[in-house]
Amino acid sequence: MNSIDKFSFIKHRASKNTLMIGLCVDKSYLEATFDEEVRELHERNDMALCKEKGV
Repeated sequence: MNSIDKFSFIKHRASKNTLMIGLCVDKSYLEATFDEEVRELHERNDMALCKEKGV
């Protein structure tokens, strides 16, 4: 997966997460993701979403 694909994937996941009321991190997704780089980017994105939503 090239970096553009990863970025699109992360953006897609982030948009799905904004629909989860009271849940910033999709734990099952993170546990199932073995690509460290993708998981790390996703976790950082979730932290930003949490701050943005005031959670």
